[in-house]
Amino acid sequence: MLGRKTVGPALPPELERIIFETAARAATTTQVLNTSLFFALHFIQSLYRVEPYLYRVLHIAQQRRNRQRFPPVPLEILRRLVETRHSAACKAVEHVFFKTVVPREGSDIIPEFLSLCPNIVSLSLPGSPLAFLGETFPASDNLHHLSANLLTLLPLKKQRINFKHPIFRNLTHLEVLGDTIPFVPTPPYQKIHRIPRLTHIAFRSSVLANMLSAQITKMAQLECIVVLHADDRTNNIANDLEADERFVIVEQASNTVDLWIDAVTQPGGYWSRAEAFIAARRAGKIDRKIHYLRAFMNSLIETVGNIYHSSGTNPDFEKLEHPNEDFYYN
Repeated sequence: MLGRKTVGPALPPELERIIFETAARAATTTQVLNTSLFFALHFIQSLYRVEPYLYRVLHIAQQRRNRQRFPPVPLEILRRLVETRHSAACKAVEHVFFKTVVPREGSDIIPEFLSLCPNIVSLSLPGSPLAFLGETFPASDNLHHLSANLLTLLPLKKQRINFKHPIFRNLTHLEVLGDTIPFVPTPPYQKIHRIPRLTHIAFRSSVLANMLSAQITKMAQLECIVVLHADDRTNNIANDLEADERFVIVEQASNTVDLWIDAVTQPGGYWSRAEAFIAARRAGKIDRKIHYLRAFMNSLIETVGNIYHSSGTNPDFEKLEHPNEDFYYN
């Protein structure tokens, strides 16, 4: 199938991918997907090119709920990929999200599957404590984005996270889930500055961000420091974070799956929106005391970014006129 030639006009591969994924995300049921004649025709004509896109974004979950935005893949599919050594499919995998806690009986499949996928760019483990995998947890040289509770990702060494582990070697974007360990005298995150290529860091917990504020604000290589909030803006933010021009609070949906899907299928995800906000603030378009990027401006910046992305140019948000700073907060 992968060697078959198409008949008729062919779209650029990147545009084809966007069309394919947009159609898949828009379909709320299998019936809706199957009745899309244009999509079906395009799929038949270019299956040999489209087939790898089925594996490019994998949302791993035990159960499938109705009207889910992105069809989940059960662990059994991973087992089959491992058993058959489906190299074409494994090489196509770029983004992996483990929705639920990985059962112990499936733990043998996870490291083997990840080791067969050399092109994984982003990995999200919001509900998957994998500490029992020990030091066998594989690391891809292409892994640049990681979203995980670091306290359960790997075994702690002397109550500290081992930031010299290969999984952190080429990370540029890190989303830290969870909080800290109560009653632990030595902070587990003490050596986070040892991640050599880290430029973007986000926290789901403002408590943890505050705890590490003195450390992360001294990391010169960081370009963006984000606290992700669903709707709560009442938590106090450490003074050194508020004073850092790289810091921004991004209002986001509490649904981690939707947040992840947007990040891997939209240009840049919330990271690019945070960067645009920081750039506009540096340019004097936004008061330097404002740190909160509310959902309205989040969506507007994403829309403008998508328009520029489709035209092949990059938006210059510093030149945009924002009519009212109230759009950014309250």
